[in-house]
Amino acid sequence: HEALVEAFGKARKDNNIITLVGPILLDWIPNLGGYTTYCANQAYAKHILEAKKRETSERNSKFWEFVETTQDMKFSR
Repeated sequence: HEALVEAFGKARKDNNIITLVGPILLDWIPNLGGYTTYCANQAYAKHILEAKKRETSERNSKFWEFVETTQDMKFSR
């Protein structure tokens, strides 16, 4: 994502306007391959998490403690 931010920064004029966003995005789109897999699996992952919520066990409570701690961290957003 740093490369995209850098490209926008270089394209920015003195008045902070970027007149041509399209070419920047076209150059960057090939880097989105990982997101295709991530987004395609998101609904299934949510289904699995919901199923885990319904389970009760000591191991499961440790898992949810981990999930809640991780979700609160800045890098998880």
